[in-house]
Order: sequence, then structure tokens, then C-alpha cells
Amino acid sequence: MKKYGYIETNGMFTEEGNKQAARAIHLAKRWNYPWEWTLNEIRWHILPKKKKCVSEGVTKKMVCKLIFDAVGYSEDTPFANLKEILV
Repeated sequence: MKKYGYIETNGMFTEEGNKQAARAIHLAKRWNYPWEWTLNEIRWHILPKKKKCVSEGVTKKMVCKLIFDAVGYSEDTPFANLKEILV
């Protein structure tokens, strides 16, 4: 049994990346974490392992946008601190 499940990403993530993304989405939804918390999860658990978690050609912004949308953050939520991790 998979603890966090999987998300549909059309091959954007590897199996490990899918697990990490699903984990971040699950926790953000369950505990109503702010976008800043989710960005830290992306920064620490998905992006540093880029070769292992993200398929070739996928950008950091694509990863952030997919997870932002999957959690269901409001359109009013600023895409805060995105510039920090895109460097």
C-alpha cells in the first residue's frame, strides 16, 4: 500500500519524484500548510534530487506550478519566493 499515492503528471516525475510530490501535496492539504511550507518541501525533497525525481526537460517552475495547482492554493495566493528557487 502506498502511503501518499500518486499524482497524474504525464511523465513529469520519476517514480521517486512522484512519491515526493504526492507526499508534499498530501501534507499541505491535510494540514492546510501555506505555500511557503510547500515551497520548502519542493526545495528540499524534489529539486535537489532533480536527476532522480524530475524527468529530463522539466523546469523548476513547471514543478512548482504543478504542485501549487494540485494543492489547490487560491488564485490570490502569491507565487511567493519562486524567484529564490529558480536561481
